[in-house]
Amino acid sequence: MLALGVGAILGPASAGLLMEWLGPNGFLWDLAIMHVVMVAFGLYCIRVHPTRDSDEQGHYVMTPSDTAPLGTAWAEEATQDFGQLELKLSGDGESSESA
Repeated sequence: MLALGVGAILGPASAGLLMEWLGPNGFLWDLAIMHVVMVAFGLYCIRVHPTRDSDEQGHYVMTPSDTAPLGTAWAEEATQDFGQLELKLSGDGESSESA
């Protein structure tokens, strides 16, 4: 329904047909049927495509929507190098003060 504008093509036609057959209530029936189809498709996808373990998933890096392609590539590269993701706080581990 939502892929490639199929819903935009079939939605008005199916709503029109149901409204012709059932009157004004046909529109609500059309909405109900479309929602049931979307829920059924979602449940189907959940059963067929199991989720991946957290070890297999990548890290998420939030970048602004207006980030240049080079900035996006840098963010992806940073997530692949785990050393860059660790924060070193001054209170952790060895102190940086010299005695």
